[in-house]
Amino acid sequence: MVASGTALAQSNWPNRPFRFLVGNSPGAAPDIVARLFADHMSRALGQAWAVENRPGGDGIISAEAVARSQADGYTLLLGSQGPMAIDMHLKKILPIDSIKDFTHIAVLVDETTGMAVAVHPSLPVKTLPELIAYAKANPNKLSFSTTIAYGTMFGSWLAKTAGIDMVEVRYKLASQAIQDSVSGRVQVAYQSPAALGPQVKAGSLRFISVATARRIAEWGDVPTVSENFPNFSMRGFMILAGPAGLPRDITTRLNRESATIVKDQKFVAELGKIFWYNFEGARSPEGTTEFVRRERENWGAFVKSIGLKPE
Repeated sequence: MVASGTALAQSNWPNRPFRFLVGNSPGAAPDIVARLFADHMSRALGQAWAVENRPGGDGIISAEAVARSQADGYTLLLGSQGPMAIDMHLKKILPIDSIKDFTHIAVLVDETTGMAVAVHPSLPVKTLPELIAYAKANPNKLSFSTTIAYGTMFGSWLAKTAGIDMVEVRYKLASQAIQDSVSGRVQVAYQSPAALGPQVKAGSLRFISVATARRIAEWGDVPTVSENFPNFSMRGFMILAGPAGLPRDITTRLNRESATIVKDQKFVAELGKIFWYNFEGARSPEGTTEFVRRERENWGAFVKSIGLKPE
């Protein structure tokens, strides 16, 4: 028999370890953030936070697992823009609803660095305009790697906006995508700057643009996409969420601890290393729901603007 929300709220919570699900592979930027956050939360709540990586399905696999879990506060999700704001505009059938099936607790990251565009060194391009010109001169001869809907959408946007034809190669794991990009099997990579950074530093790949709101300090000579295409914006985010029906006092406690963590100087500094930020704080649980609702609307408008249809 499942305990009621009231009974759960009155129990000695927390009294056992947490499961913290992430829809990305180990080492990916969301996984890094999840482990940073879990470490802080483990100390704040006195119980271990075990990070579970469940990549695949654009984040839907991990999100559905949390949505279907018991609403006792011990199974939580690092919810990204994919399952929370994008996927419902790209898929005709989804097993979850990002508003109805979750308790939104706090905003952990309100601006990720989104996509970076990197190319294999053998490709004779050093800027985004040069890549576009090369792609136009060689239609359907270039391929680009993606792992999430974010990259697919960026590829679709660039194709429509710039009038180019490139072949998308979709991977389940970022590590596989980057490996094939480094080998030259796929000439262009649309991945996060954090994921691509080590290979760029090693000279195995070359950054030509970043799909961010501002230039990244570590690669200050790499222009943003918006410098070539004004008003371009693709904001990613990360929230803490649990299944619908989470008791109010548990939600409030998790929100309060999250609000402290996102302002912690060490946490902020570690986020900065992967070029992720929280500019406006954790928000309230209600504010987090409104944040998700607004991002769903914004991404819906973006999807419509580039002509993508649900599949």
